[in-house]
Amino acid sequence: MNQLHKIVDTDFTELTDLLIRTVKWRTVPNDATSGSPFGGALTAALNDFLSVARDLGFETKNINNSVGYVELGTKGDLYGILCHLDVVPAGNEADWRYPPFEGVVAGGRLYGRGSIDDKGPAVAALYAMNALKKSGIGLNCRFRLIVGLDEESGLSRCMEQYRLNAEIPKNSFSPDASFPVVNAEKGIIRCYMEKHFSNIFVPEGRLCLDRIHGGTRLNVGPDLATAFFCGEIENLRSAQELAGVRMKWARMDNGCIELDAHGLSAHAMEPKEGVNAIQQLLAFLTGIDYAPRELSSYLTRIQQYLQMDTDGMSLGIACVDSLSGELTCNVGMIEADKGSCKIGFDVRYPVTTSGDSIIRQIRHVAEQLGAELVLDQHIAPLYVSEELPFVQTLLGAYEYITCEKGEVQSTGGGTYCRNMPDSVSFGAVFPDEDEMAHRVDEFIDLDSLRKATHIYAEALARLAGL
Repeated sequence: MNQLHKIVDTDFTELTDLLIRTVKWRTVPNDATSGSPFGGALTAALNDFLSVARDLGFETKNINNSVGYVELGTKGDLYGILCHLDVVPAGNEADWRYPPFEGVVAGGRLYGRGSIDDKGPAVAALYAMNALKKSGIGLNCRFRLIVGLDEESGLSRCMEQYRLNAEIPKNSFSPDASFPVVNAEKGIIRCYMEKHFSNIFVPEGRLCLDRIHGGTRLNVGPDLATAFFCGEIENLRSAQELAGVRMKWARMDNGCIELDAHGLSAHAMEPKEGVNAIQQLLAFLTGIDYAPRELSSYLTRIQQYLQMDTDGMSLGIACVDSLSGELTCNVGMIEADKGSCKIGFDVRYPVTTSGDSIIRQIRHVAEQLGAELVLDQHIAPLYVSEELPFVQTLLGAYEYITCEKGEVQSTGGGTYCRNMPDSVSFGAVFPDEDEMAHRVDEFIDLDSLRKATHIYAEALARLAGL
């Protein structure tokens, strides 16, 4: 094995220690201030990451506490590596095998929120750059590890800050999806249906649905949705048995019932890998009689358009293409009470499909329901030709390390690649591995982390010689 890859193996314990350190950063965006646009925890995490890079001998820069970069090389074309430190919420932390923000190593895995999405890959990229630096290989180009703090929102405001204040790379890769190379990313639509009710009358003693809450993010398949009932509640248990769905009951001090529908969380790009708690709860509600009548009728009709679909078939938006596969639809959030209902969707559509046509159909469904469609985000698809020399170089590095054929593929995920020219995703999930991003007990396999670091180091070395 050449010197470059010996360095990767020698430094792997140090790499793992840094990943444990990064997982302990509770980098869920919150409490933004003028000095910390995504919250103090994320500002501290970025500064800590850059501090580690400086200790390794790299030049670094923090741009407005929104994004930072680590640079190697002084001349030639600039290539980017696009990573992020923000994570989605951990959900119910009691459901985790190990605490989600501790970075526990067990059974050859490192568990924790962000371990695979995207802190593990970010640390792997940093140590791949470090191996290249320490190896003494001559550089005909420059590399920047660009580390953002605003990926999971889908807004990528940190990348806008980068584009306004720093040099744009010729090409970039993001270790935020799958190996070998992802050159197609589906379009993303995030939207809400909102409806207000005028008739909130509840007859005395009648079973009444007081409110519903479910989900934390549109891009996460919810593992919990909760309904609160008051009034005549004795028939709820028999209704649950008929519905055959997972429910947990708790009687409140005021005599009402808190009813939890339990599912299994999953990334919105792969909703069929989970069990959607909101859809579970709505399916249950269709089997019982409750007030207010207007809310009850609306939720029943909503369920007719959702069923337990993950492909949008009941909404009338199902479609597929050969470049990126089938459309996915995640019911991500719901908030409802006697006076209103707001339900949110995350739709990932094929690269050859018109996003505007998808939006028109969802708006048509909303109109049929007497609701308003509120468009939150529409992110266009990404497609990069596999013939690009940059792409072929990455595939060559993958094949050299794995001894397996490297081919391009697509994803329903959204990465920073959409914010930079001619950019593709490159790892870090291998073809035979489950995608654990956004899921309970998220982990990264340590052997896979080591192999990914070797692949990144090899890719950088090959790009350095172009």
